[in-house]
Amino acid sequence: MLKVTFNMSESDISKDRHGTVQEAAEKACVKLTDAGYSGEFELEPFRFNGVGKKYRSEYIDYTKFNLKQGSINISIECEYGDIKSISGLSKNT
Repeated sequence: MLKVTFNMSESDISKDRHGTVQEAAEKACVKLTDAGYSGEFELEPFRFNGVGKKYRSEYIDYTKFNLKQGSINISIECEYGDIKSISGLSKNT
């Protein structure tokens, strides 16, 4: 059985300070593998800009992200590295 992996940009990795998005993505990859998916998915976190002079840089949301591969788009909601829900996941045969 081929495994599902994810790819995350270096800039997003640096913004994921505690590694919670990566931890949740690893758990989501296991669930995708169990559902019959394989190959590498692109991790696309939700981004937002900080408010105020001190916080103007771009941040990533630690509670939701997408895993994309071609036309497949899986949305994951998580909290502290644990998966709360997965949308768009169907049995891939």
